[in-house]
Amino acid sequence: MTENAGTIADYLPGMEPPASSSHVSAAYTKAIERLRSDGVIGDEHAGICASILTLAGIADNPTTKAYARNGALQEAHEQMRTLLDAAKRQGDADYASFEAWLAAQQ
Repeated sequence: MTENAGTIADYLPGMEPPASSSHVSAAYTKAIERLRSDGVIGDEHAGICASILTLAGIADNPTTKAYARNGALQEAHEQMRTLLDAAKRQGDADYASFEAWLAAQQ
């Protein structure tokens, strides 16, 4: 008997789970790119940006268990708040609109 590792290679052709549409990842990528283009965040924020995008990828993955997706999404939101707080401290004029966007995502 083989153990099911749950990788995409374990599925028969045509029986793969649906591909993720990556709504969360796309939204966070857009927000991070905006903060970078506005000069609000820089290389010193690369780690938290990578962490947010990794967590968003987990949240978007349809093969991830629901509790793990929810936990990843919650952690991504918390880390995004941390990043937005850093943006606010650096004088981002659009902080209020980012805050409203973030609240709408929950």
